[in-house]
Amino acid sequence: MSFWSDNFWSENFWTANFWTTGGAPPVDPTTFTALMDAIRFKTGGTTVQDGLSSYFSQAPGESLADAEFRWLGEQGATGTSRNDRWRNFLTSEGHSGALCDQLLAYWNSVADP
Repeated sequence: MSFWSDNFWSENFWTANFWTTGGAPPVDPTTFTALMDAIRFKTGGTTVQDGLSSYFSQAPGESLADAEFRWLGEQGATGTSRNDRWRNFLTSEGHSGALCDQLLAYWNSVADP
């Protein structure tokens, strides 16, 4: 499965493929569950994918991956991959640590819907 697929935000993808910085073991299930719950709550989506589609203003015919990449660029993030752009964006927002921890901190800081 490609990192760039729309399945990036699915539980199976993260469980099988997402690693913290430095090639450490997979994301702790508690952190993963908290991240998915935060995204669903902060985006108001019934699923993570639905919420992110709305949050990233996914256009008709645009993949969720492309919408996310575009949205990160609109926030001023640079990089050639979503990972690079997320790290750039999250660092500029003052977050540090493993990417999953940064993502959790970001989604917990997003204004409630």
